Amino acid sequence: MALRVYQANRKTYDPILKRRDLSEAFSNVKASVLLISGCPDNQLSQDGTFNGLFTGALKAVWNGGTFKGSYRRFHTAIGAKMPPDQSPKLSLVGASNPAFMAARPFTLAKTKKAVAKKKKSAAKKGKNPARRNSR
Repeated sequence: MALRVYQANRKTYDPILKRRDLSEAFSNVKASVLLISGCPDNQLSQDGTFNGLFTGALKAVWNGGTFKGSYRRFHTAIGAKMPPDQSPKLSLVGASNPAFMAARPFTLAKTKKAVAKKKKSAAKKGKNPARRNSR
């Protein structure tokens, strides 16, 4: 399917793919961007009963939010539920961030800096964030 779309729109896509500024943009990304996909480019993603095979495996491993490991373990556990001809791909784009890779998937970690900023902002407004839930 993707190949057919590319071939039908080659005149649009090729100039974009050849732009040097876009190919160099990856090195300028300051954020850590993690991509978990159904398979690498040289494989095809298979269908499942209700979702694609990858999505079904991801949902089974996630198990309603009970999964406790890191992104790397999540990726490995998903791969263990898939056939040998479809390997999920884990890609990091941008800044290396070991803490992000070690985090539980789909969670936002509160940094010490963010917590301190929130407390400072609440203090300026005369609010006590600790009392917010006591009312």
